[in-house]
Amino acid sequence: MAKHAIFVAHCIGCHAVNWWKVVAKTIVCLYGRYEIPQLLPFKNQFEIKPLNYNVEFDTLRESSDSAAIEVPALMKLGPSGASALQGLTAWAAHTPAS
Repeated sequence: MAKHAIFVAHCIGCHAVNWWKVVAKTIVCLYGRYEIPQLLPFKNQFEIKPLNYNVEFDTLRESSDSAAIEVPALMKLGPSGASALQGLTAWAAHTPAS
């Protein structure tokens, strides 16, 4: 049987890996205060899904760091040593405005 998903997200900052378990315990406890759990137990109806976005941000920061190291070499347009910014400026000067 499909369950309802309850998504929990932490605020800004670094949090322990299992930060969400305290939140889940509180939600289950509050649900238990009603009469409905006798008919519809929490574990049969709901699934708590933590959203851990710090891992995604850390990965993005790491890839940005390595990309920043590679950019200067990519900015050269050719043997003349003209920079990409100079090339784009020249291209824009010859491109008709729309």
